[in-house]
Amino acid sequence: TRRGMTNVLYQQQALGLLRDDARFKWLVDKDKMIAGEPNAWKPSILTELGRIWDDDDLKAVALYICEVKPKTKDATAEIRRIRTGNSAPGNALDLNIALATRLNDYIEQHPGMPLSVVEDAVLALLGSVQEQRIEA
Repeated sequence: TRRGMTNVLYQQQALGLLRDDARFKWLVDKDKMIAGEPNAWKPSILTELGRIWDDDDLKAVALYICEVKPKTKDATAEIRRIRTGNSAPGNALDLNIALATRLNDYIEQHPGMPLSVVEDAVLALLGSVQEQRIEA
């Protein structure tokens, strides 16, 4: 079908960006694919990721999905929500994605920054947010 062909194109888009990076092994395990092993990749999730046009955004969302390892239904729904910009009530998952995306962008721009500095900054941010909530 036309939709099936379109889905394959989106899958290929995501595969091309993710297959050679070990961080995305949960989504696409190139070695298992070459060996013909089952469950070497997650086509439904890759299809939804492939619909994200910006390569950096696609990788950021894929990285988060690999960290959380949600069920396919949950992953595709979350990716679709992010891609379309449909807002939902705030929740921990969305906040985590937003913070991780910004943090990863910053770290990429400052590659020599030690992890201890990142940890200090995140803890300081949490403290600041907690103080603001107490004052409000």
